[in-house]
Amino acid sequence: MTCTIVFCLVSTVLLFLLTADAAPRARHGKKGLNFNPKWAPVYHPKIYRGQGGFYPPRAKGHKFAPTPDYSAVMQRMWDLDRHGMTSASMQLAFQGNTTTSSTIDHAPDRLFAYVDEDVLLSFTTVTAFLALTDNYIDQSGIEETETEEETEEIDHFLDLVIETDVMKEAHRFLREKSPSTPSMGEPFKNLLKEIWFSLYPRSKNFSQPFDSSGFEHVFIGDSKAKQRSVGGLHNWIRAYYLEKDGIFDYTGYIDNITAVPPGRYVAGARYRAYHNYWKQPFSSFFFGSSPEFDLASFTLCLLLEPNRQCRFTLHNERLSIRSLKYGYGTNYVETAYPDVT
Repeated sequence: MTCTIVFCLVSTVLLFLLTADAAPRARHGKKGLNFNPKWAPVYHPKIYRGQGGFYPPRAKGHKFAPTPDYSAVMQRMWDLDRHGMTSASMQLAFQGNTTTSSTIDHAPDRLFAYVDEDVLLSFTTVTAFLALTDNYIDQSGIEETETEEETEEIDHFLDLVIETDVMKEAHRFLREKSPSTPSMGEPFKNLLKEIWFSLYPRSKNFSQPFDSSGFEHVFIGDSKAKQRSVGGLHNWIRAYYLEKDGIFDYTGYIDNITAVPPGRYVAGARYRAYHNYWKQPFSSFFFGSSPEFDLASFTLCLLLEPNRQCRFTLHNERLSIRSLKYGYGTNYVETAYPDVT
């Protein structure tokens, strides 16, 4: 009799837990999607309706409490991002869901179904960013050098970035939370330059070549000969031009696609890169954001939440950024990316 009662109690508890944990049913289909079928003909069949678009429900264990202050400042920065794309100027074809270990191509079409380059290249920070992309040897182990012309390009890019409303808002918040933050202008620009453009050995062995920087790793990507892979590459503009040149071969999205108005996305992507040693790695991106938004949000999280998740919401969507400092006692960024897993 006692065993029967215990069995019933256990069964009841298990039934309750299974019911409580069951994911809500969502309506399938692409009706109502804000995209032109001409540009994005293939989508994964299991897509779910959500704010601003269709995307899979978040995986179990992803729930966390966002920090209200971070949510407020990130939302203001997002709304102030005048150099970002919209659904009218950028459309993506995410296609099939994949995993970090899959070798199958789940995306027969390109990821960037349509990008209006007239709009993209009308933004001064974008053109200044693109001028930096050919300044690096994207293979680890080869010494990087910085010419006078490249230094001028970095200074020009940062001069434009610190004048944007996005970076001004990030700086205001940093000063509020950390009064020792340098004042806006040349002092803050020098901090950004130290964080993002200081050269260091990716191997962390200072007898090895100074072959990398935070900017190169996060925004450009650096290939690894021994592992036959690429590290970093978390900027969608860089990925777009690599795909356009036939180097970046998108093979499917990872875990979740979060749609955020006005037609932008936060997602992880798996790809093959036909570039020397590159194989199928995994990267995550703010798709459609401006270079200054990426730089400002990553910097904010690096300085206030180094080496851990920086949790916030955008349009009520729960998101996070993970940023790591390089070594101890430096402000150098080792990596920073939207954490979608």
